[in-house]
Amino acid sequence: MTYIQDIAKHEGETVTIRGWLHNRRSSGKIHFLQLRDGSGFIQAVMSKAAVGEDLFKQADHLSQETSLSVPYCLVGGMDSGSSRLLIVTLMRPLPSNE
Repeated sequence: MTYIQDIAKHEGETVTIRGWLHNRRSSGKIHFLQLRDGSGFIQAVMSKAAVGEDLFKQADHLSQETSLSVPYCLVGGMDSGSSRLLIVTLMRPLPSNE
């Protein structure tokens, strides 16, 4: 496991980042997963072509604070794209006060 603050030391290597989902954005066939651990924040990119339809759909419904384990490879200062995602603990959305 690698802490987010140490990711630059592993340029070109695939490492495992474990943390909590801070935010998730989608743009068609790409998810942008913002993860945080105790040391910082990082964005992982997940494409539908790399992970397949089932995992992509599953990632589309992750809620904040879900615990994740993500393989991450930093190349030229950018994420090379995640090909897997391990959901450690799925958090349920908090109830609305409305």
